[in-house]
Amino acid sequence: MSEDEKVVSLAGWKKAREHTILLPSGSRVAIVIPDLAALIETGHIPQNLLDAALATTGAGAAPSTPTKEFISQEREFTNKLVQATVVRPKLSDDDLDEIPVEDKAMIVEFATRQRDMDAEFSHIGGLHTSKRFRELSGLDSSDETLASL
Repeated sequence: MSEDEKVVSLAGWKKAREHTILLPSGSRVAIVIPDLAALIETGHIPQNLLDAALATTGAGAAPSTPTKEFISQEREFTNKLVQATVVRPKLSDDDLDEIPVEDKAMIVEFATRQRDMDAEFSHIGGLHTSKRFRELSGLDSSDETLASL
């Protein structure tokens, strides 16, 4: 077994749940991908936001003509999900209206498993440092002619 194939300790595995990401605004934050089912089951995401949650995650459909109520629910769901995902800095309810909307959109994409690369195309789990991952993802593909210029 090579050095890269060693099995991680339980403590190391638990520590791997936190990811430092670069957001579109240029800000770096630490996130933990939430367990969406647990957030809904425990009431952290209220049942009245379930339609917005399903539409945001792609598991359900948004109304063909969004209503004011649906848009409000989607905003509330986004704010709750961002707050549950970002662990550093810790966000209060008052902070959520002051952070960039493009950052919130990217955080929701991480939380809903629609994205795994941050704004500088670094894999949130660090796989971008793996030669094999880079090869399979096409991240190492370059034109050698252009590289020599």
